Amino acid sequence: MKIERVTITKSDLATYLATHPLIWTDGNKYTVTAEKQSLLTTQLSLYQTALSSGYAYELKWNSTGNESTVWKYEDLVELALAINKYVQTLVAYQRAKEIEIMSCETLQELESIIVDYDLIASIM
Repeated sequence: MKIERVTITKSDLATYLATHPLIWTDGNKYTVTAEKQSLLTTQLSLYQTALSSGYAYELKWNSTGNESTVWKYEDLVELALAINKYVQTLVAYQRAKEIEIMSCETLQELESIIVDYDLIASIM
């Protein structure tokens, strides 16, 4: 039952990230799924590669539900770091709950563990 509960916390976290975008300093929402994080990292890497190779590269990104717009590298790095902080805080919480779950010795202990990603997000 512990393994099943841990699996549920991981699945719930993925769902939470998919349905709770980061609201950034510009007031826009930005998707924070693993896929979008990977795409963002790729964009920043491609920009640096192009720049170091002497090529022009127009850096573009989009807020949730909007068309892509041109970004300054520094601004997109700031967004990437904000997304990372948001996601890593939630991942750390999930990992702490996983450890708590795995240390349970009774079903009653296991059932008493509450996993509330909204609570963590509200204090960030």
